[in-house]
Amino acid sequence: MNSKPSNALWRASQSFTVLFGAPSVGKQTAPLREILSHPRYHVLHFDLRIAGFSDLDSLYASLTIQMEGYFEELATKGGWYEEDSTEPVRLNDSEIEADGWDTFEAEALAFKHDRINIQRNEEVVDLKEEKVSSVKSDLAILLA
Repeated sequence: MNSKPSNALWRASQSFTVLFGAPSVGKQTAPLREILSHPRYHVLHFDLRIAGFSDLDSLYASLTIQMEGYFEELATKGGWYEEDSTEPVRLNDSEIEADGWDTFEAEALAFKHDRINIQRNEEVVDLKEEKVSSVKSDLAILLA
């Protein structure tokens, strides 16, 4: 993989914020709301309390779909934001290729094909009237 995007990320000025306060005053909630509402961040939505994520199959499918979309966006648009900006820096195709952002397309395809392979395996086993589902190792491989 081309290291130009990652090298540029390391050169950028880094910062962090420390929040102090009494218990249950929103120290985690306020920054989380800011992150979720800002286009600069790509948020993976999964809430283990709702039915859509109660089993490994749906969690695996949701995460692969979201990660595929994330890497497709990086591959086609790049991932730069100017300091204090909510709009991404517009890059043309040659800039995206020169900076190495287009290499993320392979990552998007990997997530897509992992999901398709799991779905195919489930369909083949369904035809044999056996039960198969995603296992913890599938999820571990996805998150690695």
